[in-house]
Amino acid sequence: MTLSQFPQFKRLSRKDRPAIESFTSCYEPYSDFSFTSLWSWDVSGEVEWCVLNHNLVVKLPSYGNPITSRFSVLGTTDISATIQTLLTTEVVGGHLQLVPQLVIDNIGRDHRFVVQEDVDDADYVIDIESFLGRAGHIYANTRKKLNSFSRRIPSVIELDLRDRDSLNFVHVIFEEWLASHDSSDEAMARKFDVEATAITRALGLGDGVRCIGIRLNRKPYAFQIFDHIDRDWCIFHFAKAAGSFHGCSEYLMDAVFASCRASGAKYCNEEPDLGVSGLRIAKRQHHPSRFLRKYSIRLDIGSTEVGARATPLRRTLSGSAFSA
Repeated sequence: MTLSQFPQFKRLSRKDRPAIESFTSCYEPYSDFSFTSLWSWDVSGEVEWCVLNHNLVVKLPSYGNPITSRFSVLGTTDISATIQTLLTTEVVGGHLQLVPQLVIDNIGRDHRFVVQEDVDDADYVIDIESFLGRAGHIYANTRKKLNSFSRRIPSVIELDLRDRDSLNFVHVIFEEWLASHDSSDEAMARKFDVEATAITRALGLGDGVRCIGIRLNRKPYAFQIFDHIDRDWCIFHFAKAAGSFHGCSEYLMDAVFASCRASGAKYCNEEPDLGVSGLRIAKRQHHPSRFLRKYSIRLDIGSTEVGARATPLRRTLSGSAFSA
């Protein structure tokens, strides 16, 4: 397959999955470069990609937000020169976003660039064995939630998204979830429409993604769409529940993790919290083992002094952004 070379971008298509994953499979799975995520959220046909110096360059989806185009890069080959080229080309606009930590580590202390951590976009990494083991006091609340939901006698099924009944299972839950949320505000209605389209696009990938469902009283109640992308990793994409019973989220995670562990997975990328307070609180309660951090990069125009490059904010789990 001939790959589009920068600055000639190619519109994302379903046939691009092997090419995209030939790059992403070399590194830990950052959510923004997941083919399922790129494809699902490309609701307006805006995602494009190309290659520069054997690095993957992506025009990212807007996720339904009224923002200007965003570009990112993944790779380590001649990466400083690659970034310099991207930032000095009009199409990219002098600013890269959601750049993985591994790229930053390979720039070294290149004083041409100003680097800033995108704190709200760090991916949460869950250690699957630790979550399933639930040992110690830090998992006391998780155990309580799981026991609470288990008393409702839920049943777990793995859905085949090539099957009409399985697709209907997901749609029924999404419609019930949507009915319980206020969509009278135009902005919120637009957000829900975009998410509905993204989920529909993910479902259209068929056996390219996996989905675990939960039934309560023989009725569809919750689902989680995810990828088991290689032997060690799974990555979450979309989850919804038809109600708000205590412990449903943890029970669903438990079911997905048990399925992934049976296939050898050790870690799960639970995606970022995007700075949403409620989402951040919920994800922290899952006790991430670490984060896949991302950064913005721009040129330090006109400055060549030593130390001109801003120090990346390498925050730890106990840092201000992620402290309990």
